[in-house]
Order: sequence, then C-alpha cells, then structure tokens
Amino acid sequence: HDSYTSLIACSQRALPLQIKEAFAVTQSASSDTDGSGLSVLQRRERSAIDFDEAAEDEAEMARTNSGHADDSGGELPSTMAFGSHNNGDVPSRTKASQAKRKRGLSVAMEAWRNDERVLSWKRSRREQILHSAVPDQFGPREAYPCAATCPNSNRPLENTVCPMMHSEEQELLLSALTPDSVVFEWGSGTSTLYYSQCVKNWTSIEHESEWCHLMQTLVPPNAQVICVPIEEWAKQSFGSPGTWDGSKKEFKTYVESIHDVGCEDCLDVVLIDGRARGDC
Repeated sequence: HDSYTSLIACSQRALPLQIKEAFAVTQSASSDTDGSGLSVLQRRERSAIDFDEAAEDEAEMARTNSGHADDSGGELPSTMAFGSHNNGDVPSRTKASQAKRKRGLSVAMEAWRNDERVLSWKRSRREQILHSAVPDQFGPREAYPCAATCPNSNRPLENTVCPMMHSEEQELLLSALTPDSVVFEWGSGTSTLYYSQCVKNWTSIEHESEWCHLMQTLVPPNAQVICVPIEEWAKQSFGSPGTWDGSKKEFKTYVESIHDVGCEDCLDVVLIDGRARGDC
C-alpha cells in the first residue's frame, strides 16, 4: 500500500494550542508591516486568536443544537447543557458574542479563500503537479479533484490545490477533522493549506527554510508554520533539505518540537508528513 503520510488520531479533547516561542521567525516576515504597525506574523496571530474563539463557539453551538436527553427520555432545551438559566434561553456565552465571533470566523476564511495572491500560487502549483514531466513527482495525480466541503462541519473547502494523497487517505483524514480539532503536523505543504480549513487550530513544523517562509505567507488565519531546520552541525554534510529522510540525529529539534505544544496528549490529530518520519 503506497502511503505518503502517517496519521495518528487521539481521543482526548483539545485545548487551545500555544506553541512556545522556541523557534525564531524570519526577519523578513517579522518586519513586513502594514499601516497598523503589525508584522505579517503578528497580524496572522491576531486573526488566529479570533478564529480560534469563533471555532470554539461554532463547535459549542453544534453540540448544543444536538440536544440532550433527560431522565424521562425526552429532550432538554439545548441551553441546559451549559448550566441552568432563569430565562431558559441564555447560554454561558451570550448569543451576541457567539454570533460576532462566528461572523469573524466566516469573514476571515472567506477573505483567505478569495485572496488572489494565494489563489495565483495555488493555480501555478496545480499546473506543476498535473503537468510534470515526471509522473507523480509531487505525489499521486489521482489526488485531483478533491472534496469541496469539510464532511464534519459543511465548511467550504477551497480546493484549487489538493493534498498529495490517494483519495482513501484524503477521506480518512477529513473524517477525523472537526471544528474542535487541534492539529500538529510535521512537514507543511498543500495538505496544510487544504485540511486546515476544517479545524480550529493547525500548527505545522517545516525544516526547509525557503519553503517554510513561503508557507507562512499562504496558510489561512487559523494556521501557523514554524521553521525548524536540520541541526546546524549536519547542514553541510546532509544538505538542506537533503536527499533522504534523515533521522532524529540530524533533526533532533525538529522531531522534538511536538513537546513545545505544552500537552501532546491534548492534540486531536498528528500528521507525520515531513523528515525523520520514523522518529517522529
């Protein structure tokens, strides 16, 4: 069975993912500011926080709307699941706050899906993939077309570029992703751009500097890409990115970066799709 990725799905409930600032961001990315005085990464971090809160509300509302059975077999009002209220219709977070955050989520993602700069890169990449002189140079061409909707939330999926996985693998991973999901990934790319649209928070670790910096400018507002290169001593002998998978010896910081999420057991999904896969 040809498999381009390994998937680990965890059952524990996710907590908001906060990667420690253990890795330096590029000077160019951190100095690229707009009129707000915020860098690209700072603006993305602010958007990610808004997106994170909105996704939390979206998931909470979905759970609420499913209803809860009482002892008599009937159905309690959905708001009862979050505590009793005298008026019977005010959840723990006000409906106004939920609506505001949900609008923020929708606006942020809609803007990203229609960002012509991102779409232009995607179209170019798709052409490279589908018309490469080397068959399956970037993965199986059968990856196209891919789903246009997240199956567990009905969120729209911008699918100009598809994950370089067989359709069965795509379906497997999509089935594990919900609006609540917190995801950690080794190795960023088209999978990052595609699947992160279905989740609450997505963090990707990338070893190849130039590719990492590019991905940082392309991912949606609920995703972050962190550059973690090969160990300094191994750069000249191994090369970067190198011509083989490598091991923890050369990619120690990269492999161990998952410890910086603060609680590995609280991740919902871990995607192994980069270097030193066996050690990851």
